[in-house]
Parts: sequence; C-alpha cells; structure tokens
Amino acid sequence: MDLLALAKAHIAAENVQDLDSTMNTVAREGVLYDVHPTHKKITSWDEIRELYADAYQAVPDMHIELKNAVVDEAKRQVFVQYTHTGINRGSLQGLAPSNKPVTYEGAILYGFNESGKLILESPYFDKFDVLGSMGLVRDPNTTLGLFLLLLPQSPFFLIKTLFYNLFKKKKEQKSD
Repeated sequence: MDLLALAKAHIAAENVQDLDSTMNTVAREGVLYDVHPTHKKITSWDEIRELYADAYQAVPDMHIELKNAVVDEAKRQVFVQYTHTGINRGSLQGLAPSNKPVTYEGAILYGFNESGKLILESPYFDKFDVLGSMGLVRDPNTTLGLFLLLLPQSPFFLIKTLFYNLFKKKKEQKSD
C-alpha cells in the first residue's frame, strides 16, 4: 500500500473542495481528527464531514501544497509539511469573512487503516499565522503586536514588561 499516494489523494480532494471525494478517503469508524491549535478532537464521521464543509465554504479556493513528507510503513503513518493558501470568503470558526488571504505553514500526521482509509488526521499550525494573515491580529513578535496582545488580556503584565525593558535599557546604558 502506497501511504504517500493515499495522503496525496486526500490532499488532492481537499484542493478541489470535493466533499464527497474527501470523505471517501476517511474511514467510517475508528477515526480521530485531533486539531491541536483549536483543541478539537473529533471522532464522528458526520462531524468530520461538517468540519470539511465549513472549511470549504470559509476558504473556497483553499490550496494545500505539500512541501515534505516522511512515511512510516510500520505504523501506516505519513507526516507532511505543507503550505495552506486561499481567500477567506465565508465564516471561519464563527468569524465573519475577512475576504483576505489565509496563508500559513503547517504539518499533519496522517494515519491509515489496513484498507487504506484515513483514521488519523492530526494537524499542527500556528493560529497567529492564520489570524495574522487575515489581518485580525498583529504579529506578537513586533512591539505593536505584543502591546496589542497583552493590553486587553494582561494589562498588569504589560506594565511590568514595559518597566522591565525601560530599566534594562537604562542599566545597559550605564554599563557602556
């Protein structure tokens, strides 16, 4: 059984947003979709179908480009690195459409049963990359992004951080 070909067939169905073809790659029973960034664990075939239907309406031109893959024949698993691109034209997990690009890098662990059906999909990606590409959050690696992240969520830590950096700079200037 060519596990990489199975993973590529699943991705190809996703890339044309063909819900029936996508679901034909997924086992009816014993399946786990473990979406780490959202903490969702889905084991129902019908809920997995809903997940794909929502994704396809949210990003109708979604494209997944495979970058690298590692196959473990003994475990019947394929680990892939990918780039996701598309335009957010529909509701994405309850958010209004932004009509902006959704671009991010990620990795997925696929597992297949003896019949070649998908029984595990475990994606990893950075939610900040997704939301940032849509213009919904600022990059937390920038001063403005860090400020906007901390201000509403942890104003006291933000003040502590500002004072820490202020005194750190003064201390560095004195030592020069």
